[in-house]
Amino acid sequence: MVHAAQASIHAALRECTQRRHDTIEALLRLDDALDAGRYGRVLQGFEAFLTHWEPQVAAVLPLPVAGRFLARSRLGFVRADLRALGLPRWPLPHADLPRLPLGSPAAAFGSWYVLAGSALGGQLIARRAAAQLGLTPACGTAYFHGWGPATAAHWRDYLSLLEAQVPASGAAAADACVAARATFDRLIGTFACLLDERVAA
Repeated sequence: MVHAAQASIHAALRECTQRRHDTIEALLRLDDALDAGRYGRVLQGFEAFLTHWEPQVAAVLPLPVAGRFLARSRLGFVRADLRALGLPRWPLPHADLPRLPLGSPAAAFGSWYVLAGSALGGQLIARRAAAQLGLTPACGTAYFHGWGPATAAHWRDYLSLLEAQVPASGAAAADACVAARATFDRLIGTFACLLDERVAA
């Protein structure tokens, strides 16, 4: 539920997805001592997910915004990581394809929130992978390193677009929250399948 005191759609999205955010962090376990095999599977999962997710979001965003969205794509980064590490792409089973409730631009912004926010945390993961696994942006951490120091500026740019395009309450805000939760759910399902782990309800 979005409280009346919340003055922004960002606050609404953060609140409505907090439990799922915690769930996927616990599932990926990228804050523990990193295991090279598990790290590689996580990269495979993100590549598989983004391959299906990006076209869906881009198709619903207004055209000028869709161009900015695609310019921030990290799909090329994660594919470069897989090549550098000698890992194959992982084809998602048909039943697990990330089909999302993206019936409006507000919903697309809500879904985008999930992956845009993950880029910030990726900076920490890249540094951890460098220290523990000896990886670099040129060999294995391009996805998590993203745009390096410019990542925070890209996040602020996304938030400016979000606040300008999606009101903090009403039907559009509800669409954004439904899509954000669904995006987390699809990610959780993807990684639960790939990592062959059960997820707590």
